[in-house]
Amino acid sequence: MQLFYHPSIDERIEFDAIESQHCIKVLRHKIGDHIHIIDGKGKLYKGVLLNEDHRRCEIGDITEIKSQPRSSNLHIAIAPTKNADRMEWFIEKATEIGIKEVSLIQCQNSERSRVNIDRMNKKAISAIKQNQSLWLPDINPLVSFKGFTTTDRLANKFIGFVENKDDTPTLSQVNLDSALETIMLIGPEGDFSEDEVELAVNHGYQLVSLGVNVLRTETAGIVACALLA
Repeated sequence: MQLFYHPSIDERIEFDAIESQHCIKVLRHKIGDHIHIIDGKGKLYKGVLLNEDHRRCEIGDITEIKSQPRSSNLHIAIAPTKNADRMEWFIEKATEIGIKEVSLIQCQNSERSRVNIDRMNKKAISAIKQNQSLWLPDINPLVSFKGFTTTDRLANKFIGFVENKDDTPTLSQVNLDSALETIMLIGPEGDFSEDEVELAVNHGYQLVSLGVNVLRTETAGIVACALLA
């Protein structure tokens, strides 16, 4: 089933230029064709194509045909990589796995201080359309490590730290309260600083290991998703 995305569904909607181009020029839909639409908030809709304008085609007679609860409470807070493509790859794969939320954090050893949230959202939208998911993860703008970790949150809270990992449990060994959100902090390639680890631990984060190998930032994020989502 070919899916299209629109964030705000009504009885009649208009696709943006990207979705219109794909609908009319690529898939060659015609007036009267049934179109399936997701809103990224757990709902699937069906409508009818009203025109063949490849810049802003319209869909009418829209009805909800499916609703799905979110299956994951996983929130990854991750330091953006120097290579933007690698972070977009992480967003794409984490979305496919079914992550609930991504927060981008600025750490002492971070290599990037600017991020393109719009491009990341587009990667996530493409991923949910590809794997037929009904939920789009929230992708939050870049904030300081201190600002994120000192915010009061009732959650299962973990921080992955390369140093001293022989003394810390692995993610597969920790106990989770399934009723709560699970937050996992993933640091930059230079890892978290000792001060950052101390700050996180003082605010309820538990040190965990992601295994014996030293992982790239985006790989560590995917491993955490696979173990926790």
